[in-house]
Amino acid sequence: MSVVTEEAGSISIMYVEDDAVTRELVAQTLPRKFPQHTLYTAENGRTGLELYMQHRPDIVITDINMPVMNGILMAGEIKQINPDVVIIAVTAYSETNYLLNAIEIGISHYVLKPIDYRKLFEAIEKSSVGIHLRKQVAEQNKLIRELNVSLEKRALDLAHANRELEAFSNAVSHDLRVPLANVRELGLLLLGSGEERFSDEELGLLRNLLMETERMDHLIEILLQYSQLANRPVHREQVDLSELAREIAAGLYRQEPERCVDFRISEDIRVKGDGQLLRVVMENLLGNAWKYTGKSRRALIEFGSTNYQGSTACFVRDNGVGFDMKQAGRLFHTFQRLHDDQEFTGYGIGLATVQRIIQRHGGRIYAAGEPGKGAVFTFTL
Repeated sequence: MSVVTEEAGSISIMYVEDDAVTRELVAQTLPRKFPQHTLYTAENGRTGLELYMQHRPDIVITDINMPVMNGILMAGEIKQINPDVVIIAVTAYSETNYLLNAIEIGISHYVLKPIDYRKLFEAIEKSSVGIHLRKQVAEQNKLIRELNVSLEKRALDLAHANRELEAFSNAVSHDLRVPLANVRELGLLLLGSGEERFSDEELGLLRNLLMETERMDHLIEILLQYSQLANRPVHREQVDLSELAREIAAGLYRQEPERCVDFRISEDIRVKGDGQLLRVVMENLLGNAWKYTGKSRRALIEFGSTNYQGSTACFVRDNGVGFDMKQAGRLFHTFQRLHDDQEFTGYGIGLATVQRIIQRHGGRIYAAGEPGKGAVFTFTL
């Protein structure tokens, strides 16, 4: 037995021949023609079977009439071990019974001696193509199975996380809001008992207490809304974002009628998306634009559509305080604010909520700005 080895992952060939001269000649010829393949040689069927059990070559080239164990018997044993193995018979025998036995066993090719190397090479090349394809399919099927297992695990993990999130939401609603409501009721009760009973400092503390409980309740509501976005299914429908923008702008004017803001809303911007979720997006983006143009002498807020990186996108642009692009990475993180709380109120949840909704729609959101010159938020769905 001899072995000519090549790189791992190549196709392997076993050549079984009892005639030493023929075996040596073929063992020298095949590596020159197929240097990328691995070659094993054996002198009879018994040795060939043992060699196959050890190395599992892809192609078996065998003589038929050999001592100890002939090629037909060896091929039959190998086919029982691996029905997909390619077997090429090389023999001087062309009798019908040999051919019938070869067909019955599943021998793939039959080459007569003296060996026609052109036919032998052709048989090896055809077999190699099929083996490569079979290995690729097997590798792809293995990858698909692994991906399916990974997806199933992620689905289970997601379901578990969703259950934990639901439990957390319930806990927040009950364990935080109930005592908070009790504190608020107590504060109102104390104020209702007569302000004359308290000093100015005590009254100030009570009023601050009520204001903070209201603020905390609002923050809890925002956090619950943010966490529940992960579970809420997206119901796609035709949504008129232009009409939505006009409604939100009118609501902002009602809250601060003394402000003079130039709203420029493009007509007929319609998208496929969840109307309720997209309302949250527009309320946050337009609300931020309204808030951060509060100190602008001539406030301008625009809503329109554009081509962004080859796709249709919507944008909200303002001429407010803007931001430093070096800090843009913080914008969409929870509780991250680029401006002082005393100057602009907020919790740092709005843009994180917007990003989550946009991502739930399969889109992306981008921010650009410059200090003192405003900001623009562009999103795709």
